[in-house]
Amino acid sequence: MIPKIYKNPISKEFNMLKAAKRLTLPTSGKTLIFDGETDMNACADFWIHEFRTGGATMIERCDASQMGLEPIEAEMLEAHRRSRTSLFEAVETRPREHQVLLVDLLEPQHGEICLTDMGLSGSLAQHKIRLLLFFRLVSARGVHMTSGVSFVFRPNAKRGCSTPTANA
Repeated sequence: MIPKIYKNPISKEFNMLKAAKRLTLPTSGKTLIFDGETDMNACADFWIHEFRTGGATMIERCDASQMGLEPIEAEMLEAHRRSRTSLFEAVETRPREHQVLLVDLLEPQHGEICLTDMGLSGSLAQHKIRLLLFFRLVSARGVHMTSGVSFVFRPNAKRGCSTPTANA
């Protein structure tokens, strides 16, 4: 689905260079300068999901029928429209199921979330570590996954976090 979004005529209305500049990524003329794959993935995620042109994001403007999406791709497009970013704490690993049990630190009212991620669940189980993860949560058919890019923090970074209060 993502390659079809990039090829969609709508994407031409969303200037990636402007999106990158909004993220303060370095540029040279009309060339983006990425420090690595994480910068590229973060820029692409921002460009598709957050950067607004005419009051809307690219993902909001995509039309599944005009893009020729298969039914499962159209379903994923809707899942991306409903997605959200947050900071999660990995509290348990279930390597046999390829899942990580997460708690949303910024929006605890969402309760525990079981993230399906083969690589992450395997790494966390192997190294027996708990991490904080900032990513876009995409949910479809009861399966929770990332949009592809995650920012990882050590658990001691949690000390600097404050959770919203009911009075805020």
